[in-house]
This record gives sequence, C-alpha cells and structure tokens, in this order.
Amino acid sequence: VDVVSVWPDEARWSARTVHEGLGAYFGVDHSGGTLLVAVRRNVLPEAAGPEGILALDARFESRGLWYTSPAIRDVHQIRVIGRELWITSTGRNVLHVVDLDTRRTREFAPVPETEADYNHFNTVRWDGERVYVVAHNNGRIPRFAPSELHVFRWPSMEREALLSLPSIAAHDVWIEDGTRHVCASIEGAIATPERPEVHRLEPFLRGVAVHGRWLVIGRSELSLRADRSSLDGELLLFDRQERRVAGRFRLERCGQVHDLLLLGRPDAFAPFREPFLAQAA
Repeated sequence: VDVVSVWPDEARWSARTVHEGLGAYFGVDHSGGTLLVAVRRNVLPEAAGPEGILALDARFESRGLWYTSPAIRDVHQIRVIGRELWITSTGRNVLHVVDLDTRRTREFAPVPETEADYNHFNTVRWDGERVYVVAHNNGRIPRFAPSELHVFRWPSMEREALLSLPSIAAHDVWIEDGTRHVCASIEGAIATPERPEVHRLEPFLRGVAVHGRWLVIGRSELSLRADRSSLDGELLLFDRQERRVAGRFRLERCGQVHDLLLLGRPDAFAPFREPFLAQAA
C-alpha cells in the first residue's frame, strides 16, 4: 500500500510505502477513520491464507485483518455503501456484503450465474442514488466479450440499465458532464458507452480518483498474474480542463496499480462522503 502526495501546480510528487508483505493489495476505501484494503493472499506462498480486508488507522498503522471469509474469492474493488462494505468476490461472480456494525453478511448477484468467474466483476461504485458494477467479462464464453456496465438503483437494487462498453477489459467508472466514463484498460483509453476513445492514453489503465480539475489514473505494465507483484506502476495526472496528461509519477517495483483513494479530499464521484483524514506519523 503506497501513499503518494501530489502538488499539481508545482509538479511535485512524493511516495512512501505504508504496508507490504501480506499479499496483493486490491480495492481500498474507508469508514469511521479506518482505511480498509482488500488483500488477495494467494499470490505469495509466504502469505498464503484466506482473502480479506486489512484495516489501517489514520497513522497507517496496521490493525490486522478486519474481516476474512472463504466466500471472498479473487477480490478486486471494495466500496462502503451506507453502513455496509461491498466486496467484489470476482471468482464467485457475486458481491459479498458485510454490515460494518454487526459483520453480518449477505450477497448480491448481478446475474444468475454464480460460483464461477463468468462476468469477472471488478468495479463497484456508489453515487448515493445508484450502484455501478463493471463486468470485465473476461470469463465469459466467447472469451473477451465486450465489457458491460451494470447500473442499479439504490437501495432497492433494481436494475436500471445494462450498457455495453467499447472495451474487452474495462475497469472503474466515473461521471463527467452527466456521462459515464470508464477505463478501456487494454486499449489504453478513457471511454464511454458511446465512444471507444474519448482520450487516448497508454495501457494498462486501472484505478481512478477524481477531484476538481484533476483525474488521477493508475497505469501498469501488462504481464501475467504471476509476474505482476514486481512490476513498476505509474500514476497519470490528467487535467480535465485542458484534456491532457499534466504529470506522471513512476512507482518502482510496487506491482500493478489496482485502485486509488484520495486522502483528505472528497472524490467527485461521491462528494457527500467525508474524506479519509490521515494523521502525520
């Protein structure tokens, strides 16, 4: 887990690692002053164990695994929605939902097919009125079918829309000028359901945070899963007003970038949520 400080107007960056060695770190969110990080522990032999949610306090000190369950398989993004933590159990084709107060669990299945990686759900976002779930569709037959965006009304979770995406490996979702945008990851572009290339960047794109004029996007080298932990990652600072990459910061040997969370600033996708306020160590 890396913390990166960015001063866009001064083109200054800094980074430090606050936790490592537990496995592959995927989705990240926060609740009640606690940073929650999804950990896939099957990628390192020395860290083998059930997948779960790591808790870090405001000083980024570990509070251990807050939650683990064999029901979580091949975790990707996580999202706090109301008083629940929604976890992508991608390998089971469901969203595993944990009550933050009682830790009681339930599951939500966007499609009837479960217990196998059929749609490869990798993204879950909430804007206060709708829940958005991106289906990479990597596991479908035929392989590499177009990705899809599932949209549900919250809290009823009635389906509002199912949108085909112009990508075979879409990740993330955010809204600009009323239009839903995604990362066309393999194609290396920002896309919408209607336009395959709103802006051309570079593959492999995954992880997005939005604040003001700035869009921060994670970029990683393409590789097999077994090699991903030792790769360099990169953050692209995209100026939404000038429609250009205004800066980039390389994260050496951090592994692939999987998700991003703004610290101390609200994300434009969910401005009603209080930001995570980190404390100086």
